[in-house]
Amino acid sequence: RFPVKAFFTAHLALSLLVFAAMRRGSMTAQVAGFSSGIVEDLVSASPVGFHMLLRTLIGFLYGLFSGNVFVDPLLMPIVLTIVATILKGLISGLVSLVFGLQGSGFLYFTGRLWIEAGYNALTAPFLFALLNLVKVFKQSEKEGP
Repeated sequence: RFPVKAFFTAHLALSLLVFAAMRRGSMTAQVAGFSSGIVEDLVSASPVGFHMLLRTLIGFLYGLFSGNVFVDPLLMPIVLTIVATILKGLISGLVSLVFGLQGSGFLYFTGRLWIEAGYNALTAPFLFALLNLVKVFKQSEKEGP
């Protein structure tokens, strides 16, 4: 049985992490990645720290590009979330391989990874548009470009 609710919630969190990283930078994204990852670890059967590590690394890497990438309303959210999903799969597979974890990562690019990437690509433009309306994510005039 496929846990639909957990699947949607976890992957919306990844898209939210990508958005936060592109808007607020690396430190905010690392904190958001750590927080969302540890919550996912606590409610899933994965080892504690597994998703926290994945999300913190993705937040850090995406945060490095904050302010350097123009995020248009349609294409870039799709590209950014697909790349984040594939990056999550690669890091997950590497961590699973190094620590000998069974069933925790995408050791091979299976159908589940591509379904996740497709879901993230479909929801990203809508989520980014909705989050653009949130005042916390808007840059103030004092911060500059």
